[in-house]
Amino acid sequence: MNSLEKEKRRIQHKMDDLDLQLITIRGQIAEAQAEASANNNYSDPIWWRKVNEAAKFKGRSRQQLQRRLGEINSQIKEEKGKAYERSFVAIAREILPEEQYQEIRDTMEERGAI
Repeated sequence: MNSLEKEKRRIQHKMDDLDLQLITIRGQIAEAQAEASANNNYSDPIWWRKVNEAAKFKGRSRQQLQRRLGEINSQIKEEKGKAYERSFVAIAREILPEEQYQEIRDTMEERGAI
């Protein structure tokens, strides 16, 4: 497993942890809202502010991790594509007659692919 795959796994674990924390926080908020609605018993305003700020902060952190995960997935895809190309060229060189391989290479150079 390369470093990108390890970072991807680490980020996925962090996102899972944040998801669990957000579920807990949203549950606390829902309970406080239900209590306020049912009994006209409002939560401590300082607690209310802190719990909502925590939810916002964790939500933003999750968005940042999601963005980074997208970048990593793009890099992994790019690396796999390059590895495929290298393997393809190596195998083509092995299998094809030299003249045919060189003809393909020349055509690629003419088209600016190399």
